Amino acid sequence: MVTTADANKESNAPYEVVFVHDTKATTYYGCKGRVRDKPSAPLPPVPYDLFIRHPERKIFNCPGETKVRISSNPEMVYYHLLRSCTGLDDDDVATGRLIIPRQVKGLLNKVQLWHLNKEFNLNLS
Repeated sequence: MVTTADANKESNAPYEVVFVHDTKATTYYGCKGRVRDKPSAPLPPVPYDLFIRHPERKIFNCPGETKVRISSNPEMVYYHLLRSCTGLDDDDVATGRLIIPRQVKGLLNKVQLWHLNKEFNLNLS
């Protein structure tokens, strides 16, 4: 059973920018769009070779059932590098809910930096 404290902790967890190649993810959680057919498939073009990930309890239906189920433990889910997909607002970004790990930041190119600035008003130059 999920307690209120668990739910608050999970909902306040940071969103993290990661490279697609550092994950095994194949599907965007929000829109269910395909990133790639399998983890070994070619990567999407820059700047879409980045994900935003966040630990969440997945909501799903089992095949043949109408009952909605919720995963018992939080799992990493992946979103497009778009503000509209994550639901993050200016306050979330200003308070540091979107993080870019140092090792990722050091590998970002000009197109990726521009895109992050455009979507999240992050001046990372």
